[in-house]
Amino acid sequence: MADKLTVKQWRQLRGLTQKQLADKAGIKFSTYHAKECGYRGWKAVEIKNIASALGISVENQLDY
Repeated sequence: MADKLTVKQWRQLRGLTQKQLADKAGIKFSTYHAKECGYRGWKAVEIKNIASALGISVENQLDY
């Protein structure tokens, strides 16, 4: 099995900006930016919403 990708790697793979993914996941941009940069930790519901916005499963494909 291949290594899991980070949120940033998946976002870039999908060709999305931080703002676009934040909007799709229903997260304020400033909050999203701080979390992707590692300044704050992710909440479970945010990870679920991001995975859904990216069209992936949390369990199998996302390293957060």
